[in-house]
Amino acid sequence: MEKVFVPRFNRDSDDPKPGVYSGNKKRFLRYLPKTPFWETDIVLYEGKRRVVAEIEWESPRRYTISDGIGGASTFTQSVLRKDLKLVRRGNLWKMYRGLPYRFRNPLREADFYIGLGRYTEVRNPETGSYLWYLDEAKEAIRRGTADCFAEPSSWSWAYGGEIWPLIKFLDPKIGKRIRAFQIKEMGRKKRKKRKVNKV
Repeated sequence: MEKVFVPRFNRDSDDPKPGVYSGNKKRFLRYLPKTPFWETDIVLYEGKRRVVAEIEWESPRRYTISDGIGGASTFTQSVLRKDLKLVRRGNLWKMYRGLPYRFRNPLREADFYIGLGRYTEVRNPETGSYLWYLDEAKEAIRRGTADCFAEPSSWSWAYGGEIWPLIKFLDPKIGKRIRAFQIKEMGRKKRKKRKVNKV
């Protein structure tokens, strides 16, 4: 059985090169096909600007597109490569080539690094789980134990209150920047729940 392997774009990683491997990933079979579009690229589809959300490696002529990234996304759609036209390159393409890249706001930045897997979930020392009641979660972020909220847990009903997983980014500079923004957002009277989608 063949297995497609696409490593995270982390230069410190010991992951093997991207490609198609045997089922146990021990034998390299062939390189992945060339990809004219990358995740986070802005493309034109049926006259509207869309974001490339995913390369469908099992069917490399297809891409999943969306109308936004992370919390800004409201839908996804699988489309053929030939129906897309590149508008501009996204942050993933730029990062992989060592080019400067920027974000519209810190929540977009958080979604980007979450999508790359450059974070850890924070364990609650009181319960041993990765879930925090809202007041505990806010305090953990203020203390620097965590950097931001993840997607709210669907288990809140079982705990009798709103519970959240928390995230700590692997890069302290990124974490500090996102945490400062999260603390500022917590100061607002009503904070919108945000969804995190993989980039």
